[in-house]
Amino acid sequence: MNGDNVSQREEIDYPNLQELFRDSVKRFPHRTALRMRKPSGAFRNIDYALLGERVERLRRALYDHGLRKGDRLGLISQNRPEWVEVYLAAVTMGLVIVPFDAGSASTTIVSYADFADLSALVFSGRYLDTALAAGKKMRGWRPLLICFDEPQGLERKRRRKIRFYEVECAERGHKEREEEEITPDDPAAIIFTSGTTGTPKGVTLSHRGIIANINASIRSLPIDKRDNFIAVLPFHHTYPSTCSLLSPLTVGAAVTIVEKLVGAKIIADIHDTGGTVLIGVPLLFDKLSRGIGEKLHHLPPAKRMTVTTLRGVSRTGHAMKLPLGKALFGRLREKAGLQSLRLLVSGGGPLALETANFFSELGFTIVQGYGMSENGPLITVNTEKRCDNRTAGLPVHQTDVRIADKNAEGVGEIQVYSPSLMLGYFRNEEATQEAMTEDGYLRTGDLGSFDRRGFLHILGRSKNLIVTAGGKNVYPEELELKFSESEIIGEVLIMGQRRSDGRGERVVAVCVPNYEALADEHGGTLPPDDDIRRKVRNEVSRINRKLSVYEKIEATYIREEAFEKTASGKVKRFLYGFYGEPE
Repeated sequence: MNGDNVSQREEIDYPNLQELFRDSVKRFPHRTALRMRKPSGAFRNIDYALLGERVERLRRALYDHGLRKGDRLGLISQNRPEWVEVYLAAVTMGLVIVPFDAGSASTTIVSYADFADLSALVFSGRYLDTALAAGKKMRGWRPLLICFDEPQGLERKRRRKIRFYEVECAERGHKEREEEEITPDDPAAIIFTSGTTGTPKGVTLSHRGIIANINASIRSLPIDKRDNFIAVLPFHHTYPSTCSLLSPLTVGAAVTIVEKLVGAKIIADIHDTGGTVLIGVPLLFDKLSRGIGEKLHHLPPAKRMTVTTLRGVSRTGHAMKLPLGKALFGRLREKAGLQSLRLLVSGGGPLALETANFFSELGFTIVQGYGMSENGPLITVNTEKRCDNRTAGLPVHQTDVRIADKNAEGVGEIQVYSPSLMLGYFRNEEATQEAMTEDGYLRTGDLGSFDRRGFLHILGRSKNLIVTAGGKNVYPEELELKFSESEIIGEVLIMGQRRSDGRGERVVAVCVPNYEALADEHGGTLPPDDDIRRKVRNEVSRINRKLSVYEKIEATYIREEAFEKTASGKVKRFLYGFYGEPE
C-alpha cells in the first residue's frame, strides 16, 4: 500500500539539512522560530534570523576546536533553545548529532556515549556528573565538553571546556573554515533506542531520510508559518524531533518549548502563546481528557446534563462527518484555554478510541499515526480529511507498506520501504541485516492488516502474540486498550503465561492500581489492601465480560510500582517476562 494518496502540498527538495535550514532563515528572518517561558513568567523569543546567527557562531566555535565532517557530537539535555541550536549547528556542518535520552540512567548514557565514539559532548548543567563520566571514555587526549550552564566541577585540567555563553558571543574563528560538501546520504543523526526489547541499537539516519520524513509529515498534515507548535516531548526521540521541531522550522512556524510535561504548564503555554498544534503520546492525551472530564463531572447537575446532551449531539454529528463539536463547545474550549488549538496528533503507541472520541466530541481535531525510529519515524497517519482513529491511518508520502506472511484473517508482519529508511544500526551490521528483507523492506516486528479503504490496523508486536491452547491468537495491546478508561486500574500489562502442561498459553493481567483515584474515592486515604485487590479483580471481571471466550483473562497479578517505560511511554515488557513463566 503506497502513501502517495495522502499528499496535499508541494514537495520540499533540499540536498541536506544545511540547505533546508539556511532557506528557512532566508525566507522567515523576522518570524519567531523558538520561544520558551523564563522563570520570570515572560517568554524568551528567538526569531529565525537570530537563530541563524547563533547556529553560525556555534559552527565556528566547533570548527575552531577541531571538529570536522563525520565527527560525532553527543548531546545530553532537557528541551531548551540551546538544544535546538546544537542540533542545527551539528547537522549543518556535517557532524553526526547523537542526542541522548536525558531521563536514562547515567550508566546507560555513559555506555552509549562510549559506543558512539564521540569527539565532543554538549550537556546541560544538571547532567554534569554524567557528562564527566562520559568524557573519561571519549577519544583523544583532551575531549571537548561544552556546558550550557555554569556548574562547579568542570575544570580545564585534562579536558577542554567551552562555556556556552562564550560560544554565543564568539566572533569569527581564527581558523579559516572550509565548507565541506554534505551529500544526501551522509549520516546526520544516531538515535539510540532500546525499544521494549532491552537491546539498544543506534539508528543512523541520513540527511535524505530526515528530509523525506519531514516532507511526508507536512504533506499529510498541512502546516504553515502561521502555526505555533507546543513542544512537550523530549527532542532526542525521532517523533518529536521530526514532527514537533524540524517540520515547523521548515515552513516558518514557531516552536514553543514547554518546560515540563505538566498539564497546567502545557495549558498555560497554549493559552499565552496561541498554540495551534499539539503533538504528544497517548498518555498525554489520556491525562488531559481525564482532567477535563473530571472538571465536567463536578459541574452543577443541570450544566452537567447539558454537556452530556451536547456531547451526544456532537457524537451523532461526528458519525455523519459534521463537526458540530466546534460550534457546540467553543465556549468550553475557550474557558479551558485551548481555543487556539486546531490540531492534536498522537503517536508513539495506540491511542484509545475513547480518548480520541472525547476530544472529537468537544470540537478538537485529533488524529493518530504510526512510526518507528528506523523510518525516521512516520509510516502511516490519519489525516484531517481521511480519519478513522480506530486505525493507524494511511501510509505517508513515498512510503510503501506491505503485509508479509498473512494468515487466514489477512494479518501478518508490517514491512516498510521508503526514502526515510535508516542507513543501518551504528556498527551493528548483523542487527541491520536482521531488520531488513532481501528486497530492502524494514521488518517492523508489528502485526497488522489493511482494510478495504487502505487504513492500517495494528494488532500488536509479533513477539508479544499470545497463542492459546486452542490455537487462537490473542493480541495483548488490543486487550490493554480495554482498560484505558478504567478508574480502578492505572496501568495494565497483558501477557501470555505458559501452561505447565506445555499446551499453549493462558492470558494473564499484571495490574497497577490507580492509587490516586482509589484514595479520592475513600475520602483522601487509601482503602485496606484487601479492598484494593478486590476492586482490581472486580474490574478485570468487568472487562472480561466484554471479551471473546479465548481472550478472557485467567489470572490477575497486582503490583504496587508503575511499570518502567521507554522515552515514548511504552512499557519495557522484557523486564516483566517472569510473569509469563508457569506457576
